[in-house]
Amino acid sequence: MKLNISNPLNNVQKSIEIDDEKKLLPFMEKRIGNVVPGDSIGEEFLGYVFRITGGNDKQGFPMMQGVLTNNRVRLLFKKGMKCYRPRKKGEKRRKSVRGCIVGQDLSALNLTLVKKGTNEIPGLTDKAVGKKLGPKRATKIRKLFNLDKTDDVRKYVIGRAISKNGKNRFIKPKIQRLVTEKRLLRKRTLIAKKEKRRLEKKKVIKEYKKVLNKYRNELLTKTDEDAGKKKKVKKSLSKDSQKKGGKKKDKKNLKGAKAEEGKKDGVKKDVAKKDAGKKDAGKKDAGKKDGAKKEVAKKDAGKKAATGSAAASKVKEEKQSKQESKAVKVDKKAPAKPQKEDAKGGKKKK
Repeated sequence: MKLNISNPLNNVQKSIEIDDEKKLLPFMEKRIGNVVPGDSIGEEFLGYVFRITGGNDKQGFPMMQGVLTNNRVRLLFKKGMKCYRPRKKGEKRRKSVRGCIVGQDLSALNLTLVKKGTNEIPGLTDKAVGKKLGPKRATKIRKLFNLDKTDDVRKYVIGRAISKNGKNRFIKPKIQRLVTEKRLLRKRTLIAKKEKRRLEKKKVIKEYKKVLNKYRNELLTKTDEDAGKKKKVKKSLSKDSQKKGGKKKDKKNLKGAKAEEGKKDGVKKDVAKKDAGKKDAGKKDAGKKDGAKKEVAKKDAGKKAATGSAAASKVKEEKQSKQESKAVKVDKKAPAKPQKEDAKGGKKKK
C-alpha cells in the first residue's frame, strides 16, 4: 500500500511504499478523519501523528466520507456532492465509490501531518516550499502583516520574479477589495449620479401628475358640460313629449267622446230597432193570428164542403140505384126507349 503524507505547514508532500501489512494494522478499520499514530510505519516516524483524509482502492474508486462500509457502493450523485463534477446543468449520475472505512483492498491512503515527532523526515519536514503567490485580498494581507486600516497595503503585496525570453520581470497580484481615494471618488460620483437620477425622476413624476390632473379636470368639466347638455335635451324632449302627450290625450279624449256619443247613438238605434222589431213582431203576430183564423175557417169550410159533397154523392148514388132498379123493372115489362142525358149527366124529365 502507498501512503501519501502531506505537511500543510511547509507545503510539502511525500509518498512511501509499504509492503508489510503488519505495519498497516493500526490503520485498519479506521474511518476518514480519525487520528492514527505513525510509530508502526518505521523508527523515523516515532512520535508522529497522522489524520486519514482519503484513499483509493485497487480499481481506482475513491473513498467517500459518510459511506460507512469497507466495500464499494453505487450512489446517485448530484451537484454539490463529493467525488462528482456535473457536466450539464441539473445532471445526476449514479457512480461507484468506496466506503470510508480502511481495508486491505486499498492501493493508496492519504494522510496529513498533525503532530511532529522527534526525528526529521527527509523531504517532509527538513525543507519548506513557499507559496508562488501571496494573499490577494486586502483584508488577508492586513491580517498577515498585522496592519491597520490606515496603512497602505500595496507596499506589502508579495510578488515574484519571472524570466521570459531572457528577460527578468517582477510581478505582483492585483489586490482585490482595496480601498483607495480613486475608488472612494468613483463611489461618491456613482452615488451623486444615482441621487441626481432620483431627483430628476421625482421631478418628471411631479410634472406628469400635474398634466394628468389637468387632463382629468378637463375630462370632468367636459363630462359635466355633456351631462348638462344631455339634461337640457332631456328636459326639452320631456316638454315636447308632454305637449305631444297632451295633444294625444286631447285626441284620445275627443276620440273617446266621439266613441261614447257613437255608443249612445248606437244604443238609441238599438233601442229604436228593438221597439220597431217589437212592433213588427206584434204586426206579424196579428197577421199570423188572422192567417190562422182564416186557415181554420178554410179548414172548416173545406170540411163542410167535403161533408156536403159526400152527402150529395150519397144522394146521387141512391137516386142512380133507384133509377137502375126502375129501369130493370121496365125492361122486364117492355123495351125501354133511350133517354137523353143532360149536360150534367142526369136524365131529362118528361
